[in-house]
Amino acid sequence: LVTPEQRAVLDASYGRKDSAAEARVKEIFKAVGVDARYTAYEQDAYERINKLVDALPEVTNATGDATLKKEVFLTFLHKIYKRTK
Repeated sequence: LVTPEQRAVLDASYGRKDSAAEARVKEIFKAVGVDARYTAYEQDAYERINKLVDALPEVTNATGDATLKKEVFLTFLHKIYKRTK
């Protein structure tokens, strides 16, 4: 997604504990639309995972208690979806 010049800046700046280097990386990320691309990816992944969970059968044991519950997967999914940390 980046030009050769931007790639050189990323190679020189990424992972350094320097506020100026961090600012250069963020500027390039903004220029190539990393936030928008990630948002689209996250939404698509969320929808795909929800479909997979919906397709899971809830397995029950001999007493009729569920031993595989969809809510377990959905709880974790909702904890990480659109988190900012």
